[in-house]
Amino acid sequence: MLSQKYIYEGNNAFQVMNQIESKSSFISDDMIIQRCMIEDTYMVSVVMEQFFFRTSSYASCSLCFIGNDHEIKAICTASGAGQGVFNFSLGATKNFFTNAEKLLLENGFKKMI
Repeated sequence: MLSQKYIYEGNNAFQVMNQIESKSSFISDDMIIQRCMIEDTYMVSVVMEQFFFRTSSYASCSLCFIGNDHEIKAICTASGAGQGVFNFSLGATKNFFTNAEKLLLENGFKKMI
């Protein structure tokens, strides 16, 4: 399992969030997006999954965003598993994570330590 926290600071954070949501489909076709807004704070959860029939394995990546129009904090978590002897994701977990991280960094997010 891989996990990393990110932060976006600046104006127009809502627009950045919408761009990331629309570009998430390039990472995976199979995904669910949930949105919630309370006053000026919003939360967006993007869950992506891919199943590999040949190895009976899967990989998933979850992006969780919490923020307002000036700051967004994000957590990216990727995992994978298989069935039987091949109980691993054959690199798909890292691939999912790398693609999600690239999307965040290209849109102005920075890694948090």
